[in-house]
Amino acid sequence: MTSRPEDDRARTEVEIRVGGAGDAAPDPIAATEASPLEEVSARQTLGEDRRPLVGGRYELLGMLGAGGMGTVYRARDRELDEIVALKVLRKELAAAPGMLERFRREVKLARRVTHRNVARMFDIGDHEGDRFLTMELIEGEMLGNLVSRRGSLPVRDACSISRDVCAGLAAAHSAGVLHRDLKPENVIIARDRGAVITDFGIARALAQAEMGRTGAGAVLGTPAYMAPEQVEGAADLDARADLYAVGAMLFELLTGVMPWRGDSVIAVAAARLLREPPDPRAERPDLPAAVASLVLRLMARRRDDRFASADEIAAALDEIDVALRDSASPLTVSPSPSGVPRARPSSGSLAVTAKTVAVLPFVNLGSREDAYLAELLGEDLLDLLSVVRGLRVRPRGETARFTDAGRDVREVGRTLGVDVVVDASIRRVGDTVRVAVRLVTVEDGFQLWARRFDRPSSQVLTVADEAARAIAATLASELDRHMAPIATDPVAQDHYMRARHLMNRGTFEAFPTAVALLEEAHARAPEDPRIAGTYALAIARAVGTHEMTDSGAYERARAAADETLAVDPEQPEALVALAFLHLSRSEHVETAEYLRRAIDVAPNAIEALDLAGRMLVEAARIEPGMRMLRRALAIYPEMQQPRQSIARVHALLGEHEAFLDAIGPLPDNASDRIAFLLLRGRVLLWRRDKQGAEALAAEVARLPMSPYAQRAIGGLLRAGILSELTPEDRAALDTILPLDPRLPKRRRSFYAQVRAEVKLTIGDVPGGLEELVIADQEGLADVLWLERCELFAPLRRQAAFEGILARTQARVAGLHEILETRRRR
Repeated sequence: MTSRPEDDRARTEVEIRVGGAGDAAPDPIAATEASPLEEVSARQTLGEDRRPLVGGRYELLGMLGAGGMGTVYRARDRELDEIVALKVLRKELAAAPGMLERFRREVKLARRVTHRNVARMFDIGDHEGDRFLTMELIEGEMLGNLVSRRGSLPVRDACSISRDVCAGLAAAHSAGVLHRDLKPENVIIARDRGAVITDFGIARALAQAEMGRTGAGAVLGTPAYMAPEQVEGAADLDARADLYAVGAMLFELLTGVMPWRGDSVIAVAAARLLREPPDPRAERPDLPAAVASLVLRLMARRRDDRFASADEIAAALDEIDVALRDSASPLTVSPSPSGVPRARPSSGSLAVTAKTVAVLPFVNLGSREDAYLAELLGEDLLDLLSVVRGLRVRPRGETARFTDAGRDVREVGRTLGVDVVVDASIRRVGDTVRVAVRLVTVEDGFQLWARRFDRPSSQVLTVADEAARAIAATLASELDRHMAPIATDPVAQDHYMRARHLMNRGTFEAFPTAVALLEEAHARAPEDPRIAGTYALAIARAVGTHEMTDSGAYERARAAADETLAVDPEQPEALVALAFLHLSRSEHVETAEYLRRAIDVAPNAIEALDLAGRMLVEAARIEPGMRMLRRALAIYPEMQQPRQSIARVHALLGEHEAFLDAIGPLPDNASDRIAFLLLRGRVLLWRRDKQGAEALAAEVARLPMSPYAQRAIGGLLRAGILSELTPEDRAALDTILPLDPRLPKRRRSFYAQVRAEVKLTIGDVPGGLEELVIADQEGLADVLWLERCELFAPLRRQAAFEGILARTQARVAGLHEILETRRRR
């Protein structure tokens, strides 16, 4: 993991780096009654030396990571003015009888190990019932992160890292200290001293604590790297258990995957007791035989078949390094006494964990009119943190229900299964907007960071950016998205935020108002790429999804998007806008390219996820498409489009119960209601369900809808009921599904699809084929529909239909390679 010096620049806001989650005093500056989120102690404003300390000595500067043993922080030792790593142990382990004394004994033993490839242990202490250890802070990257980021490493790099690990182990073993939990998460690639092992002494002390708590022997370690004798709970562990872990780590460094994988911890642990170790060449066939032999010997089931010491491994690695530098030298490693047969790798995997974060909905402490401010700032902060490497941010759909101002953030965090929670409130005080944000750890309740922002309305949009950077730094991560300039015009900002609030609601009726607000905001602040990009997106969505016949709309959206990207090439709304514009013209490859770029820079861009998911399922790439659609729905559950797309896939696959479950209840707003009823009606046609069509037709007749929509959907349903259309029905369908050359190609293709379904339902096979020809001419991309819709049974053996299907498949060929491949930035 990487850590950086603290940013000590002057701040006008109140900032706290550490403190109990609930020990703050009322804010003396508050103009009205302060909420718990705004309660910042006055003594905190007097300077850094007044900040609370852990154990009366250590000031927490940020969170480095969390794991099975506890949470690790970057801290400053006030007495020695040094930066250290501080690990707060899990409370249930810390509560074991005699635990503190055991840790003192083991830490004292571990302090005997002094080597450049071993992180020093310093101290053990107590803070209000929390047990903690301090150790040397190594500046660099955790090996686990390196493997997760890069996958397999070059052979020489993997061997070099293993050689450093063996050097550290040799020093520890000679001092009589075993590690017992060696794994990539306990090795740091330091900037100036190679691979460094951390956490010596902790595993044994925790095992003893578990024994004291349960009255039975405890097996402690990480199953993916534990030696067989460790899995069996052997009491006589020796150095060869650590050497086995070196072999498992080297396997992962060379192949990018763990040697032992499975669907559960038990399966992973038991696999090595039942099978011989897997040959790394099964994952990486070009691996030199000598390297593979070394790995297999290290991971031998019987410890007598392994190397006897870390020094022996280092010597073998040195031979390999010399041979790699001189390709003429033969590579040989002495085989184990009994030999280790080759085994096939098992399936499944164990994921490397990252820090998990939940951004709770901002609590609006002001008037209801300011709800849009709370919503927008919360979404901005969540989106910004979602692109931070090393963080896993829970989607909005999982956190949206926790809106109570009196919520227990630690309890919420436990419910969500996260390491840290971002809690915030917003209140307008006169012309100032006050935003209070705090970052709280779930395991031990430390308030890692908090700040109150008092900003004029013209600067409120900067809050999410600044808070995201501070939170990322506190979590020892990095926010590498470019921050473009923000408008200073308060009217432009307010129009922008209100428009985004309307767009998030996803209703077609709200779009004209949103477009008008953004048009004025863009005119007042043309230099702000966020406003310009969102303006382009609003028009582009209207072009692609509405019956918009304004010939200048496409050009306005295109110009706004292009101008935005010239200023900020990674502006996500502008990228999604261009995707919608290309899709409206059935330019599928270009659409996919822009969607991929947007998702890379903004993983929570719901419009991009929704559209990419739709394109994938239409291309018959069902599993990845459904993943994207579900992700969009998890981020914004109120959004109807991904819900209906998921339901449509189930219907085409013949999974009717899943269709009904996915589509959900009738939406409240008129535009979503029309799309909902149209899909329900189409599915009834596909199923030739006359009884269902009759029931839905009766429901439609009672609903408040426009006369045209009611007649069109009613006509579609009567086609399913009566297998015929009246002249009035045909006129209504022509009105809502027009052959209008001014409409975008994508829209014309969709209308032809629905008309084809109606004609095939009433037995007009030639008419249905004619509509398919029109859809094909307009750039039809819906392979799944052509392959799965049962209405096409009479056409499937006709050459014309087969030609349409072949051309449609060709249009979407390769799209999945674009949409499913994440770019490395």
